[in-house]
Amino acid sequence: MSKEHVVETDVLVIGGGMAGCFAAIKAKEQGVDVTLVDKGYVSKTGQTPFAGAYAVFHPEWGHKLDEWMNQVYTVGEYVNNQEWTETVLKDSYSRYQDLLSWGAEFTKREGLPPRPSIPGRVTQAQHLEPTFPNVLRKQAVKSGVKILDRIMVTNLLKQGERVVGAIGIPLDNSDLYIFKAKATIISAGAGGFKPSGWPIGELTADGHVMAYRAGAEITGKEFEDPHGTRADSSAPSLGPPRDRRLPPREGEGRRRRRGVINAEGDEVPGIGTLFIEMEFEAHAGRAPLFRERGEDQRISMVGGAASGMSVHTTEGVWPLNTKCATSVPGLYAAGDSLGTMVVGSIYSGIGFALCNASVTGTRAGLGAAKYALKAEKP
Repeated sequence: MSKEHVVETDVLVIGGGMAGCFAAIKAKEQGVDVTLVDKGYVSKTGQTPFAGAYAVFHPEWGHKLDEWMNQVYTVGEYVNNQEWTETVLKDSYSRYQDLLSWGAEFTKREGLPPRPSIPGRVTQAQHLEPTFPNVLRKQAVKSGVKILDRIMVTNLLKQGERVVGAIGIPLDNSDLYIFKAKATIISAGAGGFKPSGWPIGELTADGHVMAYRAGAEITGKEFEDPHGTRADSSAPSLGPPRDRRLPPREGEGRRRRRGVINAEGDEVPGIGTLFIEMEFEAHAGRAPLFRERGEDQRISMVGGAASGMSVHTTEGVWPLNTKCATSVPGLYAAGDSLGTMVVGSIYSGIGFALCNASVTGTRAGLGAAKYALKAEKP
């Protein structure tokens, strides 16, 4: 027999990836009751488990703000939100310190995390060990956040013009959950087109749709995340093989493997996969493009294949301010559910997604907690 469950909380967080966990933890630290609900398993949901790079801007490491900003401007086609780009970069080191204090591990070399960068780019990223999602969940539990897994939230609840919670349906039974909240945070990930074979199937724009139906403004749906992929098997869109080096020939040392090669035998500039250099090559008449694999094998490549994601940070609920509030009172958003336009039209730097998620998650958690402390109980 179906049951109706009523959950009352100060702050309701919908979506438990990097952004949702940061939002829940930071809100709880302000002394409010926080409930974190996810249709999957909190911390191992959406794109978070697939991520690994975390961009950190820190002047003491020799980073220059104008150079980082210029990279985003030029690569992102000058349509990024400059205020948000600067905000995320300046907040990134503090969020990096949060992760370290919670027990997240970064690959270390000579006492400091490596700072790999894309050739031709100035931004740099730290490499998170794959255990970091466990750290997020443990910290949320330690902070006193109430976690509810495997409940799919379907609609936001409104009282007048104000969002006062949501309703959800468990995946394991026919019960109904009613969440009453003073403030609600949408951190349910992106909503990009997913071709056949894309492994992140639960990113179905739930948060965007709920917010839209509640009256929030949506942005950035024209941007898709282009990855290069194999021409003979483009559906999975997971890109070319990860190995970047060819085995050494007899009598020589290990040699660097070239990236994407055009029809004239020249290597495509840039990294040739994540950005749009491959499209430029094709339009210039230098297609087909391929990768060398082994001694004699060439794999045909195509650019611009949809990877199954929208460009991180470019689409989602429109932010009213840098506290991650939306145009609907009581509703906040974070991570890939918030259209901050940090990177512009193209993903302009490795590690920006997790960095943005932690920064906006923190700001949404703090903003929602402050709102909840003053709001009347719905």
